[in-house]
Amino acid sequence: MLCDSLDAGGPISMLALQGVLELVRRHNIDYPDMYDRLYAMFEPEMFATRYKRRLMHLADIFLSSTHLPEGLVAAFAKRLSRLSLVAAPEDAVGLLQLVANLLLRHPALKRMICLEDTPAIMSNDPYVMEETCASGSRALGSSLWEVVALQRHAAPALSAAAATVLAAAAARAQPHALAPPDAAQSFDAELKKRFKTIEMNFVRPQGMSTPSGERVMQYWELMA
Repeated sequence: MLCDSLDAGGPISMLALQGVLELVRRHNIDYPDMYDRLYAMFEPEMFATRYKRRLMHLADIFLSSTHLPEGLVAAFAKRLSRLSLVAAPEDAVGLLQLVANLLLRHPALKRMICLEDTPAIMSNDPYVMEETCASGSRALGSSLWEVVALQRHAAPALSAAAATVLAAAAARAQPHALAPPDAAQSFDAELKKRFKTIEMNFVRPQGMSTPSGERVMQYWELMA
């Protein structure tokens, strides 16, 4: 019954996953393919559901053990990083927080940040996103170039979350609790920010005259 519920998809799978977690933690029951089933739940479609935060929270608990195989954790870190490229900023922040926790619990994976010889091009990336089995994703041969790319994201909260992942790979710290904000909280936080300087132009003007080479005067004429 529990296996069928996990394969049902949607909220039913989420409730079944919660039940599996309780069986594993409280009764030390070994559930077959538990991590592969959890791995397969992280798809782009998850961002349109109401239980996406709950899924990230449960994944953080399932992956909290420091005795998990390195290849398994690397597959999760890579999949979460890849999904953060297509997720909304508030969802990508939660994914990157989870990636940072994985790097802190498994220091050996920090080399995925420092793989300078790995091409940062999706077509040359050996990672197989379509693979639903973590062991067959070839994540250990890849790098977390997605995190470096997101460090230049226009959303300040997302770029800061990417910087947190890079900091986790550089120093030893304690994993933090996942608290991804929703879209309304992110929008309100940006509205409350105050900037000392606001950029209005790419080139700082030197006077009232137009810059050299400016073509605007070809189409407009100032009238006295």
